[in-house]
Amino acid sequence: MDQVRTFNGEIGVSQLKGDRPDQEDDFGILDKQGINGEEKEHTVLILADGMGGAVSGRTASTSVVSSAIRGYQEQNGPIVNRLSQSCIEANRELARLIKTNSQLNGMGSTLVVASITKSGIQWVSIGDSPLWLFRNDKLQRLNADHSLSPFLMEMAAQGHLTEEAARADPKRHILISAVMGGVIEKLDLAPQPTPLQPDDIILLASDGVETLTENRIKEILGRPDRDIGVITKNLINAVIAKNHPGQDNTTVILYKVCKSNTNSKNNYPLFNTNKYMEVRYLCGIIILLCILLTGYLIVQSNLHFSTYIHLP
Repeated sequence: MDQVRTFNGEIGVSQLKGDRPDQEDDFGILDKQGINGEEKEHTVLILADGMGGAVSGRTASTSVVSSAIRGYQEQNGPIVNRLSQSCIEANRELARLIKTNSQLNGMGSTLVVASITKSGIQWVSIGDSPLWLFRNDKLQRLNADHSLSPFLMEMAAQGHLTEEAARADPKRHILISAVMGGVIEKLDLAPQPTPLQPDDIILLASDGVETLTENRIKEILGRPDRDIGVITKNLINAVIAKNHPGQDNTTVILYKVCKSNTNSKNNYPLFNTNKYMEVRYLCGIIILLCILLTGYLIVQSNLHFSTYIHLP
């Protein structure tokens, strides 16, 4: 999947298996229009980075994405309730799978669910998969990092080790919270939306993209060619060009907010609503006339047939 349109933006997705035997990342996109709730038009982006070995990791991420979508859809009410339910359902389903198959014991996954509405973006996340906002050439991480990486960077800031050593430490990817079917130690839930502006780009990714520095990511996102499909491929190509030994699976999901419809009541980018209504009424009149004409022709045909039958 390269690029699709949504109610007020464009989405691009690209993946890289890297040096792993299987793709253990999974993702989902839910484009909701006309549902009950506080926001009738919104898009939901879901990403999961599985762990526990090739088979278990793939099973975990696939299960987490599908069950998170199901939990989001089945929950009514405010967006924050839907986000919470998506995590509950994902964790519950993973617990069920582990209970029925002991070989899956120890598997788990990160999870990020981001809901984009006219009001902005809200999210829930567990684990270290990053959710960034790129605006005016600045890259800001929105969600919490539930790994040892922030602690190592804090030690570097305090002078206990160098920043280079902190970034190279293999322990930086150890998770302190994940979806594993048990108690979720840490969860980052945004109770209120963060407003978005035209041309904002949301980047949701698995940690494989962090082979690139944030400066390199900003450079790619800020290029004049802002076609979202091209940008996703450029990010993946930049990861490949690093030729990093043991490169992890990488998934990038980009969401670019459109300029023309961010503040409109009807956020459909593909047509003008008023003109659409006029065309719909005109089509209705034409269809009605066709029905009347068809009925008239049928009646005339029957009369002619009856006259023909009864000729002496």
